[in-house]
Amino acid sequence: MTDTNGIGGFDLNFISWLTSYCTNRTQRVRINNVLSHESAVTSGVPQGSPLAPYLFSLFVADLTTTNTKARLTKFADDTSLLITLQKMEDLKDLKNEISNVFNWADQNRMLINNEKCSVLYFKKPNAFRCLLPNSIMGIKACQNLKLLGITFNEQLCFKDHFNLILKCASQRLYYLRVLKNYYCKKELWNVFNTLIRSILEYAHPIFVNLPAKTCVKIELIQKRAHKIICGIANYKNCTDCVLIPLEERRKILAMRLFKKMNLCLNHPLSKLVHRRSERSTAFILPTINTNRYRNGFINSCTIVYNNTMID
Repeated sequence: MTDTNGIGGFDLNFISWLTSYCTNRTQRVRINNVLSHESAVTSGVPQGSPLAPYLFSLFVADLTTTNTKARLTKFADDTSLLITLQKMEDLKDLKNEISNVFNWADQNRMLINNEKCSVLYFKKPNAFRCLLPNSIMGIKACQNLKLLGITFNEQLCFKDHFNLILKCASQRLYYLRVLKNYYCKKELWNVFNTLIRSILEYAHPIFVNLPAKTCVKIELIQKRAHKIICGIANYKNCTDCVLIPLEERRKILAMRLFKKMNLCLNHPLSKLVHRRSERSTAFILPTINTNRYRNGFINSCTIVYNNTMID
């Protein structure tokens, strides 16, 4: 589509500027005050550019599914294909969707690295794993994978995820032991919040209601950090700092996000909750058959919010 205002509805000046930005670009690395030789950027946009994720999102905007049972979720350069397999014959639909992605990449002069792609079958515990193929179109099936910082497995159990982050957080406590000889308590707590608590609270809405054993293990990291910084493990008896259990913090952060979803109509998650009416402050709850479903972010926050409004 071409008109006097530009191409495809875009202003010609904008297109010229964008074309100039993406062509004849160079980049180099600076270490202290030493600069490397310039290297030509032959594809994409300069690394670290704020425009990069936006331009890539525009680039992959026309990548869609061909089957109504399939859905693509895209976050920058992480693309996931979700499809329901109710019977073995549905594997054909999965192969067609994967083939569709490969064809799109080929048409747009992109290469998909099979080694960085995985197939994960989400299944019930009593399902027969052996009935499903170990690879599809050269992409290997796995029992767990990491997506946007979260490790998933076949049963949607996050045991593997917490084993990894607890190991990482425990190793980072070593930084506190080393820095204790050089920094004050306030600075050490800044290190803890930045390097350790941040990974324990990553994606906190998903983990707003964790099993008691997992909560104890996570809380132990904070107690160990407190012992390193303040000399005692039980921070409830410490007058130098004000800490609350991480389980309580996750719930506070989850409710803060829930309220933000409701107050901002343009929030991307606002459609996940439904008011009873325009005059009512309460929200509709779906039929809940399992505790796992009840303990999910949306449902658990809805219950707390509705009870707060009643009280």
